[in-house]
Amino acid sequence: LQCIMHTSKLYSMFNLKIKPKISFYIIAILFNCSSFISIAYSENFAKQFDNLLKNKNQSQIYKILQDTIDKSNDNDKINFAANLYYQTANNQNNKPMISKGLLNIAISHWLMSNYIKTIEHLSNAKKYAKSINDTSTIITANIYFGLVYGRLRDFPNVEKYLNEALKLSKITNNHFETASSLWNMAYLNLFKLNYTEAIKNCDDANFYLMKKNDKSEYLNKFGLGLIFYYKGLIFPYLNQNDSAIVNLHKSRKINSELNNNYLINACFSELAWVYCNKGVLDSAIYYADKCIELTKGSTFFEYLKRSYEAKYLAYEKLGNTKLAYESFKKYNEMSDSVHKYDARVTASKHELESAMNDFEIEKKRKEAELNFTILISAVVMLALVLVSLLIYSRYKLKSKTEKQLAKLNATKDKFFTIISHDLKTPIASFNTLSSLLNEYYDNLSNEDKHKQINLLKESSGNILKLLDNLLIWSRIQSGRISTHPEIMNLNDLINLEIQNLLQTANSKNIQINALFNENYYAFADMDMISTVIRNLLSNAIKFSHNNSEINIEVIEQNDFYEVSIIDNGIGIAENDIKKLFKIDIKHSTSGTNNEKGTGLGLNLCKEFIEMNGGKIRVESTPNIGTKVSFTINKNI
Repeated sequence: LQCIMHTSKLYSMFNLKIKPKISFYIIAILFNCSSFISIAYSENFAKQFDNLLKNKNQSQIYKILQDTIDKSNDNDKINFAANLYYQTANNQNNKPMISKGLLNIAISHWLMSNYIKTIEHLSNAKKYAKSINDTSTIITANIYFGLVYGRLRDFPNVEKYLNEALKLSKITNNHFETASSLWNMAYLNLFKLNYTEAIKNCDDANFYLMKKNDKSEYLNKFGLGLIFYYKGLIFPYLNQNDSAIVNLHKSRKINSELNNNYLINACFSELAWVYCNKGVLDSAIYYADKCIELTKGSTFFEYLKRSYEAKYLAYEKLGNTKLAYESFKKYNEMSDSVHKYDARVTASKHELESAMNDFEIEKKRKEAELNFTILISAVVMLALVLVSLLIYSRYKLKSKTEKQLAKLNATKDKFFTIISHDLKTPIASFNTLSSLLNEYYDNLSNEDKHKQINLLKESSGNILKLLDNLLIWSRIQSGRISTHPEIMNLNDLINLEIQNLLQTANSKNIQINALFNENYYAFADMDMISTVIRNLLSNAIKFSHNNSEINIEVIEQNDFYEVSIIDNGIGIAENDIKKLFKIDIKHSTSGTNNEKGTGLGLNLCKEFIEMNGGKIRVESTPNIGTKVSFTINKNI
């Protein structure tokens, strides 16, 4: 009954929205004594926090919980505070705090050496932070990814995540995270034996740490203590023992102020070693004993091992064989503990690798299913488009004179011939590739499967693009698209479309320049003008050479603006310019990287510009470049 009472109290403490079911109470009754003790222990934390948080406002509550996570040496209390932080933020739907709460839960698992759980929660935190553009949490998550993979001895991943954190922190001028990335890189370079580079990392970290930032004084001191400690680790490898001692004492002093037993132990252990190497044996024994005394009852086996080893070597040099032997026995005990810990780390690494392999297999299976779904969707869409075109043709037949009908039929026949040819090739390719995958899937290598699926994806993309343009074109012809003009900022619209196509341009190392400074306000249908700019800019990228540039100009006239997109690409012959806006003449060429087009893009641009009262024109010279200009009404 007491166990049930405690269970109910925990529900109310966390302010959970669901009520315990009868089955939950039955399970609670079956808990043994150790479970009851654990609940009582958690309740003790809850009471402590309840007293701390009483009569506090929202920001004070988050600060108290965050200080507990940052400063406490009690892992259970940190875990409790991290979960309470997240639960509080989630109940209030406070998105920035939810992001931070997910990160705190990951950190609590890191402190308890639960590496698989740490990676899982870091992934969740990073994904959520990206969804709300929380750059600080993304950077910190990358740093902890580096720490986890460092513990798992996966140094390529350490370097990958720390570089990502460093790059993002510099872009956002986040000086503390930049410093944090750098001092962790120092530790990475120590493992890689790049001692000079490691010292430079420490000095750079110190430089950024000293810059003005919004981090607390505690975290600034914590960072400084780490930098001095890493220097103390590195200098002995450069035969600078005195510099090592100075930095280790600085680190010890700062961490004593912070009550950071973990780093105090680390400093004592390293001081014992450095003094032993210098031959100052009394100091070596003194600091080894300080480490052993402070570490007693903890799991800092690596520091205990190094301290007993320093004592053993010091006593051996002093000729005290009895004490040397006792220290040597303790050293062996700690070595066994370290080996057991390393075995746990290795097991975690294997477990992680196994989980990642399962994830990749599942990912490939879903990709195959997705491509098959795309194939079916493309076929259904094609059928719908053909039906729509048939309906459209019958409608036009009834509303035009015989002369117009004859002309329309001639144009339509040519148009359908072109479209049929354009559809036939990718669909035939799609059919061949899907048949190949269906029949020989199990016999193909992973590389071949990936290649064939990519071809399927590319082919389906071309089909969908063509069908989409066909649908828009048919809606225009049937009068089912009307303009909805509004006042719009032309600069913002152009810059937005540049951003949307930036990745495509970067793939060809093409620089896009918006050559205007003033704000231009136009009056037109924003969606239509966006489509026009996107199509024209996409064409410019398609027909531009790698490592070139594209310029966008806006010239103000009396009643309108003229927008020009200028490239230095392959250009168009004069005779071919006349064919660009004719629906019954096929003129679709491949781009400089063999990119495919639908042949309808410019026709849609012309339709949309004319529907908004403007005009479009093309000027081009082969092998020099192309300039496509259109006019748009001013906001008067």
